[in-house]
Amino acid sequence: EIHAIVGIATSSIAPESEGVRQDVGAAKLELLRGSSQDSTADWITVGFPGLPQPSGTYYFEVLLYRGCLAAQVGMLSNNFELRPYTPSAEGVGDDGHGWAVDGQQCARWHSGRAEAWDTAWPCSAEAANAAPGGRSGLTSPFGITKSSAGNKGADRALAEDVVIGVAVDLDKRTLRFATNGTWDEMPAFGPADLRQGQLLYPALSLKGRAAFILGPGSYRHGPPSDSDAKQRQWQQWPGTFGGIVRVDCPELGDSRLLSGFKEYQVHGEVSLKRNVQRLVAHPKYREKQKTQRSYALRVPGAWPFSGSYRRHGVRHNQTLYRSEAGGSIHWDPEAHLWKISDTEDLAQYVAWAPITSGEAMEPPRVGWKVHDYMRGMVDAESLRSVLEEVGVAKDAAEGIVEKLAVGPDDLVKQASTDFNTKNQAEAGPKAMPADSNAPKHVFRQKGDSSLKQELKNLLDEDTWAEDNIWEMAVNKGKQDVLNEAGLPTGAEIVETGHPYTGSMPRREVRIDGAKNLTVHFASSCCTSSDRSTFQILAGGLEITASGPG
Repeated sequence: EIHAIVGIATSSIAPESEGVRQDVGAAKLELLRGSSQDSTADWITVGFPGLPQPSGTYYFEVLLYRGCLAAQVGMLSNNFELRPYTPSAEGVGDDGHGWAVDGQQCARWHSGRAEAWDTAWPCSAEAANAAPGGRSGLTSPFGITKSSAGNKGADRALAEDVVIGVAVDLDKRTLRFATNGTWDEMPAFGPADLRQGQLLYPALSLKGRAAFILGPGSYRHGPPSDSDAKQRQWQQWPGTFGGIVRVDCPELGDSRLLSGFKEYQVHGEVSLKRNVQRLVAHPKYREKQKTQRSYALRVPGAWPFSGSYRRHGVRHNQTLYRSEAGGSIHWDPEAHLWKISDTEDLAQYVAWAPITSGEAMEPPRVGWKVHDYMRGMVDAESLRSVLEEVGVAKDAAEGIVEKLAVGPDDLVKQASTDFNTKNQAEAGPKAMPADSNAPKHVFRQKGDSSLKQELKNLLDEDTWAEDNIWEMAVNKGKQDVLNEAGLPTGAEIVETGHPYTGSMPRREVRIDGAKNLTVHFASSCCTSSDRSTFQILAGGLEITASGPG
């Protein structure tokens, strides 16, 4: 319809070589779902429902242009329900009648499930900003959520043009896919996914610009050429006329081709109270579009490994997630656990969780645990001193310290093969040998014991909160370190948050009565910002009144 309107408006039809030819009859590319035929305005599904095939071996290509969002390339069966001009967030592979691959999420889609796919299409946030789209929640008590609005969860737009080759063998019931001519070693879908005798046809879901390449003379790469594939005769899809069939309408938005426009104007005052009876929101604004969804996982909170983890590939037949900081969420089949590693060394991990169902389809939303050392640690003497200071009997304070005390062995991250998931304290020997001369430390929580639990029957919670006692112990430990370094009383250690989050961090340290001041920067102190400043104000002047400079 859009192509016809544009053709009438311009009194010309663009040549077939430009990819705007619309075939007729059963061979026509049709809108299957979506509120508009304009693929640059909405996430839509298109295909050739008039050309289903029950058998044979066929090949075609799909060209995805830079800036595409949430593209799902594949096949639909003739049982797929057609709902043209109706907003829908379900496309190819989102029900049992479709099969698709999605290199932006490293996923194989069928029955609405995103199975792992070991192929990633080049994506970037810059391409998303240049293309129409949106950003995109499920929350968990521990720390994994689907990325939500305001987070850059759905900005994985194609950074460059990508050609997807599709080899369809309906006799052997397999679907193979290639990215820019590189074929997957194994079919993405096989006999277990495709029933015998199903009628299938090419289809595509996306927001952005794309084209079907349906003839040998136009192929960018061609069908697979490995020894097994060479035995087949890959045919053009029956009923198509070959060439390039554009999904979008290239003339839209091009002032060089469309110079005229029509306008409807209302002159005069418009009062919402007098002239407007009702404001109605279009359905497309009430339903979250596919391009606004994100399949990244987010670990919130102040953990060192917090952040967004995107689908990155496959490990042990399950999806591998990676963060920009180098951390990973991955499946460990030997331990039968999902794990979070904060470095590229996947043998070391900082959090873990068992699967919540019989299959490890994706990381669970709840049930995550972390090592005891990540919940807080302080030297035992500082905690003992503070406990006695707030009124805990000496024997009781000693009992708490002994219960929470750990040796140097417990400060080492456990390797994945040596870990007991029931009780962290039962883990096997670690890499660091015990040292009887090492200072004793305590954890805020050790296994099933915690400082809060131990204090519950000893102190009035209204008078002394566990948080305050722990903070006092930490501050005392800091002061002891300063004293050992020969620094005077009143010296302070200042550490900003890293990496920088949100706006530029700002810290103010005030030392009353100091006659002189010495500042020591740690050797590892650094900043990547050219706006960082360091100021020293003297004479009791408040920083808010110091003025420029």
